Amino acid sequence: MVLGCLNGERDDLTGSSWVLVLISAAILVGAAILVALAIGVASRRRNPSRELVTAGAVLWALVSVWSALSTATALFKWGQERDILVQSGYYDPSTRGDGPPKPWLLWGGLFAAYPVLLAFAYGRKPGPSPAGTKSEGSHQPG
Repeated sequence: MVLGCLNGERDDLTGSSWVLVLISAAILVGAAILVALAIGVASRRRNPSRELVTAGAVLWALVSVWSALSTATALFKWGQERDILVQSGYYDPSTRGDGPPKPWLLWGGLFAAYPVLLAFAYGRKPGPSPAGTKSEGSHQPG
């Protein structure tokens, strides 16, 4: 349980459990850096659609983090179960698969969507103000 400390249970984070914590932290930090890059580019270039870039980047990050964390957790649990079966002598390599399935199609879509998001963030700057809107030195007698 993730929040076992709230119900009085004590979580044992010895050994390999810290690996999952560090992997999860790396996933979160990596997604945050990629999102900040896209949002920063849009803001720095004064992109008129920076709100759309921000929304797209946050959506991309949520889907990416959810997918990566759920896959990492499933692989971690599968590895622990396999180790228990090996230690107990019940592991049969011919009947077990290569672990839980990985969402390659989703990851491919996310991999393709990020450059599109960056290209949209690099969109054109707002154009200069049209000529004639400033009244520099033009006085009308009156």
